[in-house]
Amino acid sequence: MFKDGIIKRIDLSDMFREIVPLGMSGRMQFFYAYYSKYDADCVGYLVLQTIVSCERYHNEDIVASFAAYYNAHPEIHRFFVESNRIRRIIDHRAVKKFEEICSSYADTGK
Repeated sequence: MFKDGIIKRIDLSDMFREIVPLGMSGRMQFFYAYYSKYDADCVGYLVLQTIVSCERYHNEDIVASFAAYYNAHPEIHRFFVESNRIRRIIDHRAVKKFEEICSSYADTGK
């Protein structure tokens, strides 16, 4: 729905409580193991866009929490920045922003 424009970026930011936990606590590995890489990539794409949205709309607590988890678990990186669901040209800016967010929180320890 986000890709089709039905849900806007601010809606993702408002729905962070439902979306971001899907990318944490072993859930990415669960989706990959019990469903497929495609399903895990879909969830990763949605979480990536939500983190970018939360940062844009200054929801820093969840961004810091997710970034800490993401940086501590490199095995899940492939579901986010290397996802097959990412449209290389259209989503390029969001992926770069996501990488910047996660690395800045790792560097500053926020």
